[in-house]
Amino acid sequence: MALSQKVSWQDLARNTCRLALIIAVIQKDHNEDSLAVFESPDQPQKRRSLLAWVVHSWVHSLRFRLLWLGLMPLLLALPVVLISVGLIGSVQVNRLIEGQLNSNLSGAQNYLRVFRTDLQSRILDFVQSERFSRLAQKQTPRRVINEILLASVRKSGFDFLLLVDEDGFVVGSSGFDEAKLRRQLPQSFVIRQAQVGVASSGFEQFTQTELEAFSTGIAKRFSDLAVSGKARGVQPADKAASDQAKATLVLAAAHFPLSASSEDFVLVGGTLLNENSVLIEHLREIIYPTGKLPDQSEGFVGIFDQQTNIVSSRLKSGQILSPKLDGNLIPVETNSGQFASTIGRQSFGEDTFALAVTTMQSGNERDLVFLAVGFPVRPFQQTAWLMLGILAASLGGVMLVVSLIYLNAGRDIVAQLKKIADAMNLFRDGDRIVQIQEIKSKDELGLLGARVNELFRVVAEQELKLERLALHDALTGLANRQNFSQRLTHAMAIGDRQSTYGAVIMIDLDNFKPLNDTYGHSAGDQLLIEVGRRLKSIVREIDTVSRFGGDEFVVLLESLSEDMDAASTRAVQVSEKIRDAMQVPFVIQNRSAAGDANISHQCTSSIGVTLFLGSKLNQDQVLHLADAAMYAAKAGGKNRVSLHQE
Repeated sequence: MALSQKVSWQDLARNTCRLALIIAVIQKDHNEDSLAVFESPDQPQKRRSLLAWVVHSWVHSLRFRLLWLGLMPLLLALPVVLISVGLIGSVQVNRLIEGQLNSNLSGAQNYLRVFRTDLQSRILDFVQSERFSRLAQKQTPRRVINEILLASVRKSGFDFLLLVDEDGFVVGSSGFDEAKLRRQLPQSFVIRQAQVGVASSGFEQFTQTELEAFSTGIAKRFSDLAVSGKARGVQPADKAASDQAKATLVLAAAHFPLSASSEDFVLVGGTLLNENSVLIEHLREIIYPTGKLPDQSEGFVGIFDQQTNIVSSRLKSGQILSPKLDGNLIPVETNSGQFASTIGRQSFGEDTFALAVTTMQSGNERDLVFLAVGFPVRPFQQTAWLMLGILAASLGGVMLVVSLIYLNAGRDIVAQLKKIADAMNLFRDGDRIVQIQEIKSKDELGLLGARVNELFRVVAEQELKLERLALHDALTGLANRQNFSQRLTHAMAIGDRQSTYGAVIMIDLDNFKPLNDTYGHSAGDQLLIEVGRRLKSIVREIDTVSRFGGDEFVVLLESLSEDMDAASTRAVQVSEKIRDAMQVPFVIQNRSAAGDANISHQCTSSIGVTLFLGSKLNQDQVLHLADAAMYAAKAGGKNRVSLHQE
């Protein structure tokens, strides 16, 4: 029987090479127990350094590479992100602190500006009021002037009120100091502006001697502060040193409306800033409301004469901060002649404060003292770093989740590839029914598993075809000489075990060559195929029909009988059936240029038969006896059966 499909040797070679290549990639044999490509590395050899082991594992282990690639976000990206967050966060925290300080400083300046303007407004209200207009009237007693000024200063927010003539001499005072009433006031921009009719206010500085011209009471209070060291933050050695201290006043002055009955007088009011705790605490509460700073910390507001503190806010504990201003924080004059604000840090007691410092100028823009605002850095930084830490932890958590997802995906990839590798190892070891069953994903791995399964099937089928080609005749599909030899060995073994005879029938066609010569090989092939079909229809399933080549066929009969005569009879009967079958004319389809036509060909056979009992005779001897019997049949006139007789 002909094969329904011829084997393509190119396809077989291509698929076999494909499978061998995949197996070689998955399982590398280095003539030693080395690492599998899809398996984790073994422990490094003693002579191998750690670096060599890492390199070896990276090259030979996909699991190792996926592990480290999965850890890359944690090992490399996370430190970079944390460092970046730290650097950027530090810059942003400093910018935030600077922005907060600038805002606080602007608020403090606005407060003092409003405070100064409020004093100026009060002075204007006084000089325009009917009650105060009496002070400028001619012949008004000084006692009355002093009483009105004293009564007004108690509820106006001023430390003193003065009535000054056009030459700068004191005409009336809220201090009732008659001895000083005609004393001339020191030079003041605010008073000069008022004398020319422009109401004004501003910050002015005066020595203790100059301060006595305004108010002996205020001068004495400042003197006591200077001697005790509070006014300038130092401890003077003697009174001469205290005389050099300067008091800072907020002055406001306005001219009385002129009339025929009034004098050319100016009303002057002032407030001492030195140790003015009411003013500075109110300012601090406006700029730094209680509970608004991180960790319930307290802000700082202070006024400095150069580096020396003249007034500053208190802490809740009652502690008074009277620090010395760091020289690096003193504003420096710019090219335009202005003084720019400065921002920096300075230690006050146990805490480090972030400070913003600016100048407080007099009316004529002569620089006087410095205004400083600030707050402790540590609570602010702790809050900022806590927020950055939460951000960094969130980023780290996200990267950890990404790494775990990647590691899990990598582990799944390695596990799936290992299943493919294990299946290929089984296939390499001879298992031709192995299939990869557990890869159910629809991605590239699932496609790879399906393709490998298909490759297993194709290679197994082509191996079967190759095996059939190796053991069967390509034309008739009958067993070839090699297959017959295997079957004969098997039959001899059965004969040895069961003590039964078998038989070999050698068949040679008598009239085959004329057909081949007349009608060609196509007709001869058709006849040979039909001969094979008729032979198979005669013998049993356990018997073997083979073609040795040309028109020579051999039939193997197994397990005929334990009795030699019975076996001989059975062998001859089968041989006669074969001879009769061969005598039936063969119908051959002849194809030629003239057209297709069926021809009938008569063909007989010469048959030689020999018996064998187990392996008493070897295969060559058995075949030789059968061949000799066949030639005896030919010599006897052909178309006959010849039995070899021992």
